[in-house]
Amino acid sequence: MLYRIAQAIMRIVTKVCFFLTVENKDAVPETGGCVICANHRSFWDGILIAVAVRRPMAYIAKEELFRHKMIAFFMRKFHCYPVRRGGGDIAIVKTAISLLRQGEVLVIFPEGTRVKSGEKVDIKSGAIRLAAMTGVPLVPAGISGNFRLFQKMRVRFGKPIAAAACREKRMTDEEYTEEMKKIMQTVYSLAETE
Repeated sequence: MLYRIAQAIMRIVTKVCFFLTVENKDAVPETGGCVICANHRSFWDGILIAVAVRRPMAYIAKEELFRHKMIAFFMRKFHCYPVRRGGGDIAIVKTAISLLRQGEVLVIFPEGTRVKSGEKVDIKSGAIRLAAMTGVPLVPAGISGNFRLFQKMRVRFGKPIAAAACREKRMTDEEYTEEMKKIMQTVYSLAETE
């Protein structure tokens, strides 16, 4: 309930403050699990994705954001789950798999941190691995704009990608990473940042 109220309020705020436009939101399935992969440049990214699609979404966020009790309370109310950065967090993998199998939408930023335009980072392959393991589609999303008040922002979704074939091929860690890099090139094209 709190999520829906916040979503409605932020939909108005983003329309007024950022003139937010959303393109191809039909790419996100109306039902069933899916993973949305987006570029990450601002704190606002998660909010923009949340208001772009009517369905409630779950997010994986760095555990540092959960250190303050009040912030952690609201993060959990807004379907955010903490992850220890650096890999090896089995608990979040199990949680993510469970959410996807229950038909939830999971938003992941494969860059792993906020990235300035043109900055290079190591792309994390967790998003495609989760999609492959659970058989759900992966939907690329590009976020563009300069995050300044009263300047245009846009969220553009790309065609869903069937990741189940990756599991059938028994891909190596390196192959998963390469596949995720290709998907992120699609994300950057949608965002027109590369």
